[in-house]
Amino acid sequence: MGSRFTNADRAEAVLHASVYGDESASAKYGCTTRTLRNWRDDARDPDSELSAVFRRFQAAIKEAQGDEAGSTDDRAETFASYIERQVRKASDIIVRKAEEINAANPESIRAVNDHVATLLGHAAALQYIASLFGGSDRDAEAEGTG
Repeated sequence: MGSRFTNADRAEAVLHASVYGDESASAKYGCTTRTLRNWRDDARDPDSELSAVFRRFQAAIKEAQGDEAGSTDDRAETFASYIERQVRKASDIIVRKAEEINAANPESIRAVNDHVATLLGHAAALQYIASLFGGSDRDAEAEGTG
């Protein structure tokens, strides 16, 4: 008996989880968080069918961008720089808003904390997506995790 999930479904679920978290993807796609972890591991295996789906996605993106897009490492570096700029911009906005809040109001503090948590989650998700599409391991090596 075949799986009820196609490789395209699995790829979509992995990408959704990278942005919204495993719990959200699990609820949306009707699978367990353990299954998502297995799919994520499968996507990282260069010999897997799911990894081939991601490579096809990457090839389609490259074709749409044309030859001027540069190498995969160049695009990953550009993407990482873009992420860093966006995170810094959002951080600056949060700092300005935090300076304006009433520090005696617990709801104000909670709102700032929620914005910071969301920002960190999005930054982590974007870095993960960049790594799926050929991002370099340089950052992991710099942190001692690669």
